Amino acid sequence: MYSDGLFLFVIAASLSAQAPPPTSSADLLPGRRIFEGQCAPCHGIHGEGGRGPTLHVSRLRHAPDDAALADLLQNGIPGTGMPGFFLSEGETAQVSAYVRGLGTQPAAPVSGDAARGRTVYQTAGCPTCHIAEGAGRALGPDLSEAGARRTTQGRTGTAMGVPGDNLYTGSLLALRAEDGALQWHFQFTPHDDHDWDATEIPVLFEDRRNGRARKLVAMANRNAFYYVLDRTTGEFLVGAPYAKQTWANGLDEKGRPKLLPNISPTAEGTLVYPSLQGAANWFSPSFDPVHNVLFAAVREMGSYYYKTDPEYRPGMMFTGGGERALDGDAAYGAVRALDALTGETKWSFRLQSPPWAGVMATAGGLVFGGSNEGNFFALDAASGTPLWDFQTGGTIEANPVSFLMDGKQCVAVAAGHAIVVFALP
Repeated sequence: MYSDGLFLFVIAASLSAQAPPPTSSADLLPGRRIFEGQCAPCHGIHGEGGRGPTLHVSRLRHAPDDAALADLLQNGIPGTGMPGFFLSEGETAQVSAYVRGLGTQPAAPVSGDAARGRTVYQTAGCPTCHIAEGAGRALGPDLSEAGARRTTQGRTGTAMGVPGDNLYTGSLLALRAEDGALQWHFQFTPHDDHDWDATEIPVLFEDRRNGRARKLVAMANRNAFYYVLDRTTGEFLVGAPYAKQTWANGLDEKGRPKLLPNISPTAEGTLVYPSLQGAANWFSPSFDPVHNVLFAAVREMGSYYYKTDPEYRPGMMFTGGGERALDGDAAYGAVRALDALTGETKWSFRLQSPPWAGVMATAGGLVFGGSNEGNFFALDAASGTPLWDFQTGGTIEANPVSFLMDGKQCVAVAAGHAIVVFALP
């Protein structure tokens, strides 16, 4: 993002199903390389599981056969964190062959006392909601295959072994455009051991109060706090939570979080809000310069964060922990209107699940957004009242856009593997 001679950087710590894939050794190596680049961040570098389930099973829950696996790779699983990938037919076959091969490998052993765990499960009343091994009630998810679906290996925890703030992770940097020299930095989450990368979209605007224009930059950060900085100097001005968070007792006068006790990942798991995916992520907010309102798609979800001792292999992805997201009925999403100068929530429109789609505000007083369930909708920018909705039939994991065609304003969004376009009256 270019502004006033500075570059601002944020720093991070439709296809049809194909024929059954070949399983020759020639397919496995390229399939493994694609897997390590695209799939390993969720499923583990060896398919052992992490944010996503382990793949060391003989039968995949959502892909019982090769055609279903190819379709899953290309189209994802709607309503989950599993996206579709733009792979060629040959690449899909290669990844499918590699994933099928993982099913012949034994799952990593799980530590712990199974007998004691069974006793705790029974005495804690878990069977009143969950089914396990055919016994219990189906109010909550069936846990019969929970051990096969997920392990605690994942992405978080590496910061715990590195002392200090770990600059410049989780930071916003301002670089001079002529030579790249660092002008200022602001770190949102020092010593981040929850993987809250600052990969969200900074918004540039001006405060014209007091008879002069002050150049500002705002961010609804992944860590659930909203920040306003002076974009010329990097000075912290405002910080306020915009989503549920349980890790900090606010921010100090310089914007540094005042940490609450017992929030770091542990071997047993520590429940913290927001989840590893954050209260916001890569998708775009939108800004109304007339009313100084920032609109944001918000994820309301927590996670149990785990610390592990992973094996380091040179040249391979290295992770230091994991999470178990609370992505059931307790998780939800929202589109929120924030006062850009204070971070105060002006209104909130609830979504069924935590979104992976951005929002777009228009000069006509509308805010467009999308949901995992495939709804493309328009809200009243002043009140959040829903005005229009269209069921696209595909998961929306994209930002809406607007453009002019033949003298008419159009809005469009990617839903599944289709682009859906509407003309405004």
